[in-house]
Amino acid sequence: MATEKKEYKIIIDTREQKPRWGSKDATIRQKLDVGDYSTPFLRGKSHAERKSPNDLYGSIIQGHNRFRRMIELARDEDIHLKVF
Repeated sequence: MATEKKEYKIIIDTREQKPRWGSKDATIRQKLDVGDYSTPFLRGKSHAERKSPNDLYGSIIQGHNRFRRMIELARDEDIHLKVF
């Protein structure tokens, strides 16, 4: 029996300006309401939000309402969100 090769892709939010992964063969650009990255299998279950130190500082100090809404949406939708 031949084994089926699984294809692994990373979903990158369309608003992510500097994606961490650049290979177009391994990525899918789609709008994510929560976070910057997920996978087709984990979409809606577990997402990652990438922040540089300056970006995190800005999100907490200046853009805290938007950042809070994203965290609340993740909670309401039962999406596990990790901030890196």
